[in-house]
Amino acid sequence: MSLIRGLVQYGSAQVSAKLGRCPKCMGLSLSGAVIGWVVVAGVAYFWPQFPFMNLLVLWPASFTSLWLLHIVTSAGRTVVSARQGREAVVQGQQTTVPVFSRRQVATVFVSGAALAIVASVGSVRQALGAGPCNECCNSNHSCPCHNWKCDISATKFGCTFGKCTTF
Repeated sequence: MSLIRGLVQYGSAQVSAKLGRCPKCMGLSLSGAVIGWVVVAGVAYFWPQFPFMNLLVLWPASFTSLWLLHIVTSAGRTVVSARQGREAVVQGQQTTVPVFSRRQVATVFVSGAALAIVASVGSVRQALGAGPCNECCNSNHSCPCHNWKCDISATKFGCTFGKCTTF
């Protein structure tokens, strides 16, 4: 019984460590959802009487749910972080004013969700090669992703947003 409890605790720790924090995982769940819905639409168009359509829909629905859970969790973590920062300031002033109004919480939540969406879309774009290249410049100081030349006097190189840049 302790083995099962240990496995559940380990799994819970892994989920809480990654959920809403990892842009790579957010991007993978978004790309799984998009690809799944494209496949479902293609199957429905080319084979309208597909007998296992209900089972096929489980694939994109689960990835969509996972992506939305990432977004909501990330936004919730943003609100908690903002509230903790604000409480420290308010406690030092000995005030009885409410720490956050509903409007402020909603604004922080929406901005956190928007940031998570941008991060997940950026992660998908980077995986598809449309975003910045990782370790783009090699020892010849050329960018293998886009055939640009990098500044040879810089210590670190990279291709960001369509230009070879130094860091």
